[in-house]
Amino acid sequence: MNKNQKYKIIDVSNWELIEEGKGYSNSYWLRDTESRNRALFKMPKYNEHYDWYGGGHWAEKIVSEIGEELNLKVPQIDLALYNNSHGCISYRFLNKDEILKEGVDLMSYEITEANRQNYTLNNILSDLKEYDLIEEFIEILLFDGFIGQTDRHEEN
Repeated sequence: MNKNQKYKIIDVSNWELIEEGKGYSNSYWLRDTESRNRALFKMPKYNEHYDWYGGGHWAEKIVSEIGEELNLKVPQIDLALYNNSHGCISYRFLNKDEILKEGVDLMSYEITEANRQNYTLNNILSDLKEYDLIEEFIEILLFDGFIGQTDRHEEN
């Protein structure tokens, strides 16, 4: 790492590829061959019109650092290089006995792209109450507003 570089960039090219990630961007679940830790490598989105990659990986790192400073539960993010592609890695934050449930899995109403009328704040809060997650949900919404996050939806 050079002296002007605040954050190291981790080369994860030798990590084991487990599977492709979900979502719209190029992402891959990788496993560190030494520690066996899992992380999601995410490449920044490519803008065809301007022929460049966005800075989403830097934004994720910065947001992670801000969240840590505010003592929020945020995933650890590192800048990374995977097979000569720049991006970031988000480390798996679940314990071995835990499984990830996306917001859509907790909803008592079916939410589809064509059927969004039930995707209301009242329904969300009602469904989250059963899991005692209302305070954490409000915390996430406030943090989203603070950092300018506009991609909150039923799957995250």
